[in-house]
Amino acid sequence: FLAATLEARGKIEIEQIAQAFDRFDVDNTGYISRDNLRSILGQTCRSDAIVNEILGDENDLKQISFEEFLSLFEREESRRIGKAQEDLQKLIKSE
Repeated sequence: FLAATLEARGKIEIEQIAQAFDRFDVDNTGYISRDNLRSILGQTCRSDAIVNEILGDENDLKQISFEEFLSLFEREESRRIGKAQEDLQKLIKSE
């Protein structure tokens, strides 16, 4: 969700990710908490579902650091690259 939002404007750079992290870290603790996400996302969306997607279920992480936030983007980028490579291989095989 977050990666798609930022990536819509082009390649995601670490500076953009840091800026996004800072916006979510509304209390400047160096972590993004469930409360931070809920305050940013508001009550108009399925915020609990999105919060759980980002932080895991209630029993998992209660907050994430910048490094963990960055790894979310890196995993998503790796997934997209893998998918693109798969699609390219299928296309080559079908020709």
